[in-house]
Amino acid sequence: MPQAIPLLVLGGFLGAGKTTLLNRLLADSEGARIAVLVNDFGSIAVDSRLVASADADTIELSNGCICCSIGSSLMETLLRLLARPVPPERLVIEASGVADPARIAAIGLAGDAFRLESIVTVIDAETVRCRAADPLVGDTVRRQIAAADLLVLNKSDLVEAHELDAVRSWLEAVAAVPIVVTAQAAVPPALLIGADRLPSLAHAATADHGEQFGQWVLAADRPFRRAALAEALDSFGSRLWRAKGFLRLAEQPDAVLLLQLVGRRWSLAAAPAGAAPEGVVLIGPPQTDGQAVIETLRSALA
Repeated sequence: MPQAIPLLVLGGFLGAGKTTLLNRLLADSEGARIAVLVNDFGSIAVDSRLVASADADTIELSNGCICCSIGSSLMETLLRLLARPVPPERLVIEASGVADPARIAAIGLAGDAFRLESIVTVIDAETVRCRAADPLVGDTVRRQIAAADLLVLNKSDLVEAHELDAVRSWLEAVAAVPIVVTAQAAVPPALLIGADRLPSLAHAATADHGEQFGQWVLAADRPFRRAALAEALDSFGSRLWRAKGFLRLAEQPDAVLLLQLVGRRWSLAAAPAGAAPEGVVLIGPPQTDGQAVIETLRSALA
């Protein structure tokens, strides 16, 4: 059976910066064949030099990505994607600005062809508290926040530092998920895509990302205990944004598994053929005590 296609659902209220983030993903797809589904098809800004072909519903890019209009039916669009001669390796759905991303994810998972990797909600630092208190749209904004595995607090450059701190404190009080602070939706692609394209551990350990985010590595020379691994991953909370890697479990010593964590959501699935149990790459806020995170994971080894 073919492996399920990873699904990322991107939510957030009107004007939060979702489309800017999508454009960044398309520009830096890490070689993955990404399918991006959007309602507002014309808002995707694609460099004309990248366009391989286009019709009324689909733009195919020379980097292997495609952009599709959802049109009247998300399910019909998903079926068309699956019927393509070369299906995408990854699917990103941008929920409309007034949609509940959890419901969009449920539609995408109606069959077993897709696997939900994460729901990421983009937040406008300038307006989110005002919107959440609005009697007309407040419920929508709060549901978008509640659905998220990871919150992107965008437009941080448009508010004063004390105001940004206040918004972040408010979000931490209403949603127990990690928060990435950005300007112009500059989210590192490693946080959103490429979980099954694990870099070599040597490269990951030496990568220098300045103050943008911290990156740490646990080289696993033994299998993990399933229950202990689950307890460790559940304990990280806001200390980790992303974890990805290939590992073994003591309970399944002959199988190599792909671990993926985005915010509060994590999963274990069969690794691609030929994958070796190298270990786990961890990504989080630069102030995180990376050694403590590594030791927590190390304690779950058999």
